[in-house]
Amino acid sequence: MDNIELKQYYELFTDAWKLFRAHSNPDESDQFWENYVEDVRRLEKKHHESVLFQELVLAVTRELQKRGNKGRREK
Repeated sequence: MDNIELKQYYELFTDAWKLFRAHSNPDESDQFWENYVEDVRRLEKKHHESVLFQELVLAVTRELQKRGNKGRREK
């Protein structure tokens, strides 16, 4: 793997992290999820609809859903 490929992987993983970080306090509102989907679509285009990125997004989405459900149970 050359440095260009490594940089692409780095950006992909970094963008998945930034996506999680930006949305790490889900409030379960429609607006929250609309913003999340908008960010996901933008990043999918950036990464040319990479299967790896889509799998990372699924993991991030599941984690955000868990965090949102946890917040509702604690109220």
